[in-house]
Amino acid sequence: MGTGTGLFAVGAAIAIVALIVATRSKWNWRKFAVPSLAIFVGVFAIGGASIWAWDWYSNRPTKQSELWDVKIGDTVKDVRFKRGIPAKEDVPESGLSYDYVADEMNATVRFKNEKVRGVILHGANVNSVHFLQGIGIGGHSKEITERFGSDVVITSSRSGLKRLYAYPQYQIFFGLGTDKVEIFGIYDPTYPVPIKFAEDEEK
Repeated sequence: MGTGTGLFAVGAAIAIVALIVATRSKWNWRKFAVPSLAIFVGVFAIGGASIWAWDWYSNRPTKQSELWDVKIGDTVKDVRFKRGIPAKEDVPESGLSYDYVADEMNATVRFKNEKVRGVILHGANVNSVHFLQGIGIGGHSKEITERFGSDVVITSSRSGLKRLYAYPQYQIFFGLGTDKVEIFGIYDPTYPVPIKFAEDEEK
């Protein structure tokens, strides 16, 4: 129950008590109290259940196809139109990559066949305003699994210091070090998660 709902319930209860006290000499409250109380409890229960159901529905994990205003499947031209000229452009074996430097955090856009296959946000501090469905920089693995469930693909770096939590059903992933989120992003699950651990790239 939220704070607003709680205050409403308390206010309603106080109002009912005040009404009974003010009119007890005129009305037979014993006759009306039981049905009135039943109606009040019923309305409150239905309202509370509705609020809980809406809160659960609006905050449930969902498939995400857009991040940082860039959508999976956007073309190279789409990305340049939306985000401008990248600070760095690279063409590794896995495909074209754009790196952007922003005030609040950095972003990397990965392409396959000139279409976006992944968007990665990184380089931010814990005060960043960017979150991925409630999980932000500095979040822990327990928060991730509590939010999205245990049906997760986990891969580790060679040293075991880094882990990648991927949810292909939601098209999202989180990169963690010392059990804290360092990067997160979205991806097209048709392809592998569009990042590699730095130590594994050095092999």
